[in-house]
Amino acid sequence: MQVIAFGLAEVDTRARYDDLFEACPHAYIQQSTHWAEALQGLGPDQPIFLLASEGGREFGGLPLYLYRGAPGSILTSVPYAGPLGGVFSRLDSDRERVYAALLGEAQEIARAHGCLALTIISNPIDDDVDLYHRHLAPSVSLQNFTQIVDLDAVVSNGRLVLRNNKKGNPAATIKKAEAAGFSARLCSTSAEFEAWYTIHVQRATEIPTAPLDRRLAEHIWRDLGARGCSFLQLVMAGDEIAAGCLMVLHKRVCDVFAVSMNSAHASNAPNYLAVKAAMLEMATRGVKMMNWQSSPRRGDGVYKFKRQWGSEEKPYYFLTKTFCEDERILRLGAAGLRQAYPGHFVVPFGCFEAGTVAGTYLKGA
Repeated sequence: MQVIAFGLAEVDTRARYDDLFEACPHAYIQQSTHWAEALQGLGPDQPIFLLASEGGREFGGLPLYLYRGAPGSILTSVPYAGPLGGVFSRLDSDRERVYAALLGEAQEIARAHGCLALTIISNPIDDDVDLYHRHLAPSVSLQNFTQIVDLDAVVSNGRLVLRNNKKGNPAATIKKAEAAGFSARLCSTSAEFEAWYTIHVQRATEIPTAPLDRRLAEHIWRDLGARGCSFLQLVMAGDEIAAGCLMVLHKRVCDVFAVSMNSAHASNAPNYLAVKAAMLEMATRGVKMMNWQSSPRRGDGVYKFKRQWGSEEKPYYFLTKTFCEDERILRLGAAGLRQAYPGHFVVPFGCFEAGTVAGTYLKGA
């Protein structure tokens, strides 16, 4: 199987990769070349895409990003917020051979650039971690978790159907929001986007957490939205935005990128109405799986909020292969790693306590 490495400027090869991506309904938007365009300007990453083909037909792809930090370069498939997706392939492909070819080439590229480490993320919906262990042989891994909603189970005939269970049920809170007189619509103007982003930053300050980079949020809403790969669901209190959900999608899978609420309306829970409206919008677009993405820890308020919508927890892994002695990474410490590689995963922070870049670490255990 042949593997070609290329950049965004290589039009013909990029078109072949894009055609393959469109033929893979189970892929994530973060695996696309369009996602790389959305990331441009956030940092010095050099996108490198791998395309595996045989007999004149493309079978698999892998997006990579080269980051040249002061302590050394790293190669990753997971830069910045909302990372998902390593290798993707046709459903009828020989996955063993596709993964072997793509991961073999990824390691050669990492060596050629003198990288300290190569990190690739596994798939939380279609478990492929064993393929990575066989063909990447990671030095260290971090087990993360996400929460997935099967939309076919909760949306029927254009209605949200949530049944009482041990996970809770948001139906009563949704009714409260509806009784408050809110309305729902998709964001359609730059002015509305700016107003939502102001609320997003304000809410992030209140929680507190880091807000999305404005450039990334705007590129997602405007540029990916123009391709039908994102939408910003708003809930309005008259002419004022009460809440909003920024979503990214590719065919069967939609990721919740940000949920933000104007705290002035918090008592009437407009965020619940925003999630309901976003779920219905996804269903009309043919989405089958809503991915909440990860939470800071299991059992916290964020995790419980996501769980009550019929979510099932799914594990996935950050898999890292190192190409240097452990000490080159360990002497940076967690703070040094953050400073040298902002917005990038390199190794689990647990490595610094253990004194070795090896083993499997658990998030939110």
